[in-house]
Amino acid sequence: MLPSEYFARQVWVTFDRPLGLPAQDVERLQDRLMFASDFPHVESSYPESRSAFARYVGDVPTEIRRKLAGENAARLFGIDLSAA
Repeated sequence: MLPSEYFARQVWVTFDRPLGLPAQDVERLQDRLMFASDFPHVESSYPESRSAFARYVGDVPTEIRRKLAGENAARLFGIDLSAA
């Protein structure tokens, strides 16, 4: 297996700072990236997590933003968002 295939199968990445990735990398990693507010730690973005997320992801398309904000975490942890 290629390293990229291992990554796609086994690695998840959280971020709590601006992504700082080129658009093509965000697109390539969109199914493995997850926003982390780091609550309840002092250095957390809470209670301003929504505005922090908006700043961190910049002009990432809405479909990808949804993945980063929660859909990927729900998939990782087996949470059915349609039941919510």
